Amino acid sequence: MFRHLRILSLALALCFAFAVVAQAKKNGEQYPNLLGTWESAIVGHIKGHGFIAEPPGRVTIVISEQNGAAFTGTKSWKSLKGEAKSTTFSGVLDPTGKEGYVAEHDDGFGFCKQVTSTSMVYIYLESGIGGSPKALSSAMKKVK
Repeated sequence: MFRHLRILSLALALCFAFAVVAQAKKNGEQYPNLLGTWESAIVGHIKGHGFIAEPPGRVTIVISEQNGAAFTGTKSWKSLKGEAKSTTFSGVLDPTGKEGYVAEHDDGFGFCKQVTSTSMVYIYLESGIGGSPKALSSAMKKVK
């Protein structure tokens, strides 16, 4: 019974979200332009490495495509061992255009909140399945 209530609640929430987005588009509201290169300083914790604080430039996010609320791109970074790494991701903005949700195509999830047109806070979470669990916070700045 509780499973049916959860499914119904989810369906109602999705209908409401689509209605809000449709109304926003009807009123001519636009989503912010996220296209470009974003760099950040990072603080957080990684199991097995402890607390970290990394300077700007350690992580670069390039948002290469955006269609309304949806966007996609590539995240590049240097591991704590100095190895160059990258992954691709898909994301979507909420109906206000101020908060976003990102699913990396390999493993983790991100949540972002736009502060200004050239800055945002990005929270990244990754479980320990197949790697090291981590919780990181980035102060992102648009550089291009």
